[in-house]
Amino acid sequence: MFLEEVIKTELGNFLCEAEDEKLTKFYPTERELTDSKLLSRFSSIVQTQVSEYLNGERKKFDIPIKLSGTQFRQDVWNTVFREVEYGEVVTYSDVAEMCGHPGACRAVGSALHVIPIIIIIPCHRVVAKSHGGNYKYGLNMKNKLLELERKNS
Repeated sequence: MFLEEVIKTELGNFLCEAEDEKLTKFYPTERELTDSKLLSRFSSIVQTQVSEYLNGERKKFDIPIKLSGTQFRQDVWNTVFREVEYGEVVTYSDVAEMCGHPGACRAVGSALHVIPIIIIIPCHRVVAKSHGGNYKYGLNMKNKLLELERKNS
């Protein structure tokens, strides 16, 4: 079963897509909110867990995810999801090493730029060695998420 709804978070509206009760996309959108009375049980769970995270009450998500992409991208996304802990900041080079592709730091950056699920897969925790790096949804959001985790670690 396919699901596509827009939920409200403390950071704005987010598109929540799922297939067979597994999250496939979660990122900011300008689309209109789905009426909260009509939200599916799955989207309500996502909304609740993200809200708990943004309020400093949750450090790990237990939302099932399903990723589609090249094997390299899936390796990167799964590594960030499973191995980069709350409050930890790693570099693109670190992630390349962790997922078995040493030296592929630019490719890691490219994979994270197209990641379909943010916050839950904590791509905001990955930075460049020389500076904070880029973030598709703005450095303001990245810095808010990093500060939130620093404060609550």
